[in-house]
Amino acid sequence: MMDTTTAEDIFGSVVAALDRVGVDWSRAVSLATDGAPSMVGKKAGVATKFKDKVQALNGGDRFWTFHCILHQEALCCKSLKMDHVMEVVVRTVNFIRSRGLNHRQFDKLLSDSNITHSLPYHTEVRWLSRGAVLRHFFDLREEIRQFMEKKGKPVLELQSQEWLRDLAFLVDITEHLNNLNKMLQGRKKVVTQFSDNIHAFKLKLTLWEMQLANGNPAHFPCLRDVCVTRPDADMKLYKDKIAGLLREFEKRFQ
Repeated sequence: MMDTTTAEDIFGSVVAALDRVGVDWSRAVSLATDGAPSMVGKKAGVATKFKDKVQALNGGDRFWTFHCILHQEALCCKSLKMDHVMEVVVRTVNFIRSRGLNHRQFDKLLSDSNITHSLPYHTEVRWLSRGAVLRHFFDLREEIRQFMEKKGKPVLELQSQEWLRDLAFLVDITEHLNNLNKMLQGRKKVVTQFSDNIHAFKLKLTLWEMQLANGNPAHFPCLRDVCVTRPDADMKLYKDKIAGLLREFEKRFQ
């Protein structure tokens, strides 16, 4: 959509797209949305308009609306409250990537160090994009530190062991969430498979919470590597993060 995104605009675009491919509206039985007000408003939301159109054609048969399972997972992720890490990562990546000269100079530094991958852009709306950026940032943290210092814009957080542990934890948990995200996508899957995937992930969260409570980051390899030089590092913070994430999953996926 190139213009405004009111419920009327979105509904009009959906109708036009479905009509172009010849969808039989009378056979529609459900709609999944991201839960935004313009989508789920009781009087004029897209879901209501969609339901009214379908029922006008199918004689009033039952029609269900759902909150998209992938969007629910994304909302769960926000409960981690790791903005103090993401803001630094995004700001630094944008400084390097948004200026052609900076990007070329950074790639030259990587080439001189025999490193073959660079930094991808971060896209806020895609959790998988976030995971790729975090992983590359973590792997290149020393090169990034050197480059930013040469540019006169040192990233002080990269000198903080506490912040680096937070970064490592976020890389690990994001990769776990990405794996779940991929399981919740694809063709020819039924709702019971999604339910099983969510249930299995909640069991993993329970296990990880217990392990971190005992100071064991076995399923968090980046965190484990960062803590090699600090075996006395307190894992309680990350245990609490996992507990909060589990509560959010329990609330949204009952």
